[in-house]
Amino acid sequence: MADKRTVEDKKQEKLYKICRQVDFYFGDSNFPTDKFLRKEAEKDEKGFVGLSVLMSFKRLKSISEDKDEIVEALEGSNVVELNDDKTMIRRMYPLPENDTSSGRTIYAKRFPRDSTLEELTQFFSQFGTVNCIRMRKMKGNFKGTATVEFEKEEVAKELVGRQNVFYKRPGAEEKMTEADESTKKEEAEGESIKQEEEEVKKEGEVAYDPSQPLLLQWKKDWELEKKVVTGTKRKRGEKDDEKVKAEVKKEATPIPEGCVLAVSNIPKDFYRGKVKDAIHEASLVPAYVEVRRAAEGEEVVSGFVRMYCKEDADALVKYLEENDVKFDDKKPEVRILEGSENLEYWEKFAAHTATNRPSKRGRGGRRGRGRGRRN
Repeated sequence: MADKRTVEDKKQEKLYKICRQVDFYFGDSNFPTDKFLRKEAEKDEKGFVGLSVLMSFKRLKSISEDKDEIVEALEGSNVVELNDDKTMIRRMYPLPENDTSSGRTIYAKRFPRDSTLEELTQFFSQFGTVNCIRMRKMKGNFKGTATVEFEKEEVAKELVGRQNVFYKRPGAEEKMTEADESTKKEEAEGESIKQEEEEVKKEGEVAYDPSQPLLLQWKKDWELEKKVVTGTKRKRGEKDDEKVKAEVKKEATPIPEGCVLAVSNIPKDFYRGKVKDAIHEASLVPAYVEVRRAAEGEEVVSGFVRMYCKEDADALVKYLEENDVKFDDKKPEVRILEGSENLEYWEKFAAHTATNRPSKRGRGGRRGRGRGRRN
């Protein structure tokens, strides 16, 4: 298809890209944590940075290496300003006192590993103004995951709450669709997706699959999740157990979301076997049930029910509410763990698993359990 843009259109598009890139360098999303750029600005008493410094940056060089063109682009910036002889540049406004970016930043994964920043920016811009996208890389190659900071908190909040956001490359014939608009794999993509899955599997990431929705969560939750699954998060007052952390790191897996229920108002004599039986009445099977022992004088206790998936957890909550289920004479109070509470549960589970794993030798000495030769 022929490019119908005029020479002027192409010029304005290029000037826009230059300005957007430099605005990012000095914007609230990057400048506060950019040690190099901050150090350069501190060299000048008025906070200016030489234009020649910026022109050495790889991404800006990929857009333009023409100084006059860059100056022209920055004339229309609302973030930076040039000095009188147009050889230096600085932020227009002081840095904000408080960093509010965590409430506007999400973590997203399941992108094609050959995606570009421009493609991701175009995709997320359909939901709201994007301040910044950081593509996570390994050895220079995109891992298929990124953090996205939006201008407005409500945009990020709405997006994280959706489970039906599909990614389709901008410019493709088929648009991005939601769950009710079935997305099908093209046969031509089949082999490349299979190869990508094998590569990504080795790195513990999730491969791109156009028939599956993006996996979206808050960046702050993802960062906590990373600490949990790598065994690096420590609690105050607890002994630092390197062995436990090593085991947790060795068997690190993604933290399941929405499948653990906190249950309270359980009668003290209503043991976990009875809880399981109550769940079986809903034609559901729990993965694990934990009921806390009652302290002296306690009449009710609390516990946790872990289901195999979010759908089962939702179904159990609905069943208990709609059928007025009671544990003996008490109605249990249930809620699904989210955010930091969910992470804390899985952190304890990971540590417990690491410290209580059975010996590989089993009960039968060297031969293990029932694997030796019988005489």
